[in-house]
Amino acid sequence: MADDLVPFVSGRGGARPGAGRKPNAEKTDAYLLFAKAKAQKEVLAAKRADLELKQISGALISVDELIRVVDQAARACKEHLLGIPGRYADVFAAESDARKIERVLDQEIREALQHIVDAGFHDYGG
Repeated sequence: MADDLVPFVSGRGGARPGAGRKPNAEKTDAYLLFAKAKAQKEVLAAKRADLELKQISGALISVDELIRVVDQAARACKEHLLGIPGRYADVFAAESDARKIERVLDQEIREALQHIVDAGFHDYGG
């Protein structure tokens, strides 16, 4: 009977080895699953807040707005390029200097491409 006694440890209250609540494996797994889900929720909330901040600051635009701006720029460029022959047919027919024709075409093409550059991307941080 004396072998069953646990020695008194000063300041510890004499707790038996192994005494106390045992961890439940199911509760532990559920807690870990909950903690993981909560962490994922926090990550998503942070990403959403970051996207909202970017949208408010103008660093982020909708896909629809981007398509609208690019389409508008492409149409303006196309119209300018397609108008070159009609605007210069008579001029080029009377011109014998190939370098002069090349300079005019180069300038017109650059002006057409400028429509893309000026498309309004600067309004979106570009």
